Amino acid sequence: CYYCCKRSHNLKPCSDCPHVGFCSVECNRNAKNPAELPEDGNKHIYDCQGLCPFIIFNDKSDLVHPAFNCLAKVPPNKLLDYVCSTGSYADGKGHQAFKAPDVIQRVPPTVFDSSDYSSIAFLFTGSEKRRTGCLLELTKTAVFLTYCLHLGGYSMKWFNETDIFFSEPSISNRPDIIPASWLAACMLYHLQATEINSFQTVEVVAKELFSNSPKFEEFGVSVYPTISLINHSCDPTASVLMSDKGVMIVYALESLSAGNELSITYQSYFYEKSTQERRDWLRSRYHFCCECIACRHDWDQKSVEGPERLICQKFGSFFTEDAEECPACGSQECLLIIKDLRQNVLPKLDQCLSKNICTLEESKYVSTIIDNAQKCLVKPSSLLIKLQEKHFAILSLIYCNRTIENLTFGNTSEKSN
Repeated sequence: CYYCCKRSHNLKPCSDCPHVGFCSVECNRNAKNPAELPEDGNKHIYDCQGLCPFIIFNDKSDLVHPAFNCLAKVPPNKLLDYVCSTGSYADGKGHQAFKAPDVIQRVPPTVFDSSDYSSIAFLFTGSEKRRTGCLLELTKTAVFLTYCLHLGGYSMKWFNETDIFFSEPSISNRPDIIPASWLAACMLYHLQATEINSFQTVEVVAKELFSNSPKFEEFGVSVYPTISLINHSCDPTASVLMSDKGVMIVYALESLSAGNELSITYQSYFYEKSTQERRDWLRSRYHFCCECIACRHDWDQKSVEGPERLICQKFGSFFTEDAEECPACGSQECLLIIKDLRQNVLPKLDQCLSKNICTLEESKYVSTIIDNAQKCLVKPSSLLIKLQEKHFAILSLIYCNRTIENLTFGNTSEKSN
């Protein structure tokens, strides 16, 4: 469904174009309603009448349509209020399309509401770190998408605006209709912000209910402003999970105390790629050099090979599982804990996952196991990673968007935004 992203085998086609469909009359009505709605889905107003193919250029530009939707979902007068710091945004600092990011981001919105435009206009773009050629191409795209908005009926002043073209939006400089050049500047901002702050929308596809090899297939791109504020780490303290209702869930990977920083990985965990590969990719996509603990200590695939390193809970001394006991106190407590994890806990979790139906009690169980295990395991730890992977698998069975569909199993060639 174009509005709610629910899988349906009987989509009701749009009455005005052949490119999208809806799972219900309600979704069709909401998608065509220009008013902002609580927990709103995709609007299909300004990308209708045959414009969809021009906005969704090709499979390599899946970030363009979400950037377009960032503005298409905002009523023109509300966007003008935000840009000029008037109306409900009278206490605002303006828009990053016209103001320096440090001016806007110095003070966050009073209420960070992910359904309000102020949250999505607060995100980082990395504009100053982009190459001129890249910015030029994005600018061309922004102008084209603005023209698509114009053709779709979005209220804007396209011609005879030279008198305000070089004027900065302000309380005293608020036109009745937003100039197309201002819209294009906002579109350029969202093209950059979406690239850095978007998440893949995925579903778990299997050919049968009790499949041992489900596939995570991407079918769209979403922006979650609140979650986008979480910093990256190659050894994160938290992770994210896409639910079956389009809601993204943040859950802890380890025991966290009040005041601990939340971090997620933007692409790869430290044990999946080398430090150089991770840093190169993050620099090219997110425009920063990662200085997390994993990168500072050059953790990679080889870091989790070999015996586990343990810490005595009584004396805090370090030793490996090759030892028969703690060299400081002679205790075998840590050794018995990891032995139990390998021989009993992991097989029990595998048995739980084999049912393909898990409960919150089982999620709480593995969460408690991880909390206890990290008291005696020293990072990087392959055993801790295995427990975290089991936790993710259990949460996926509980919350993920799951599809049992034999006909499309394994077919990843078709993808929509």
